[in-house]
Amino acid sequence: IIAVYAAAGISLKIASDFGLINKAAPTPFEFASGDIIPEEIPRDISLHIDAAKSFVEKKLTKSNKHINLHITFYDNGSTELDQNTNSEAISYYLLWSVADKNKIQFDKTLDFVEKYMLHPNHNYLYWRLNSHEIAVDDGTNIASDADIRVLKSLFIAEKQWGAKRYSELIDKLAEALE
Repeated sequence: IIAVYAAAGISLKIASDFGLINKAAPTPFEFASGDIIPEEIPRDISLHIDAAKSFVEKKLTKSNKHINLHITFYDNGSTELDQNTNSEAISYYLLWSVADKNKIQFDKTLDFVEKYMLHPNHNYLYWRLNSHEIAVDDGTNIASDADIRVLKSLFIAEKQWGAKRYSELIDKLAEALE
């Protein structure tokens, strides 16, 4: 039996090397849909970024731009925790949006930040929100790396689109980080 498996493996390898057996890589659409796991990862990193963005948008992002941190495949008894979001996830999403020059998505995400994540008195971003958009316990703390990423995305957005709203939020966040 071992000899048969070895012979079959060697035969398949030779057939593949000579192009007799060939499986096409997934199209960018198939790759981005998240249901295809390619045998060979494409060398073009933009496909990976596009696939990640598509996955986050389709599988993790609510209509108000709350980004769930987990996907629950079965009832593990902690579904409430699975629906949390945090400032890191939102900050990367803002960077993706501004890099894509997607002003609509950027502004909707910024609406979420201003409505739910911005501390009303100290103007830093809450670190974590629960599924009801409320910062509780250690979620009321700051994760300054995320605030810095949000600042970076706001500087880029201000340069691209010039909205006064971006300048005002830059001032608030920068003051909070001092």
